[in-house]
Amino acid sequence: MKRIILTATLILLSLFIFSQNTNQTDKKTSVDKNTKTTDFGFSINPKVGFYKANKDKEGFTSGVELNVFNNESLFSADYYRFEEFTLFKSPDEYFNQIGLMVGKYNEQGNFRFQYQAGLGLMWGLKRSESIAATSLFNTEFESENFTTIGFIPKLSIQIIPFSFLSLGIDFQANINKENSVFMPLISVGIGKFRN
Repeated sequence: MKRIILTATLILLSLFIFSQNTNQTDKKTSVDKNTKTTDFGFSINPKVGFYKANKDKEGFTSGVELNVFNNESLFSADYYRFEEFTLFKSPDEYFNQIGLMVGKYNEQGNFRFQYQAGLGLMWGLKRSESIAATSLFNTEFESENFTTIGFIPKLSIQIIPFSFLSLGIDFQANINKENSVFMPLISVGIGKFRN
């Protein structure tokens, strides 16, 4: 687990340094007034929302995403915790996701549209279909731990009222063989969105 977090941090740091070098090079060259200047930015986005998993399972999710963007390119790393909402079944399912994504963004006025794709590691506990015990108000199922890698597509719409703040709605999924999920999320971004 520590290796994954360290690897993700090193990748984002490398992308950050590359973006800074590109930004410095672009500032040294002369730019036509009609050409868009290079914008470098970053943000930390706490998020909350709901998820819908395969086999009609659903619950709440929360997490955080780190974004680095430059020249309409976007690099992101995220972490989410998923908690199942269920009554009369145990154990409750829970799982985690760490994702790395790359994509683009377009701005129109105060609105930013982002589209990304990447890979995500998901791990956690899921119930099996085998019943271990029953009682009047609860059914105890057997459970198993799982780990899988999935494909992550993401669309995001943000409004940026200030150069340091964004409010947004995200639609993200993790498509994998163990526990595919879809999640709409509300996010608040804090960082540098504009010069």
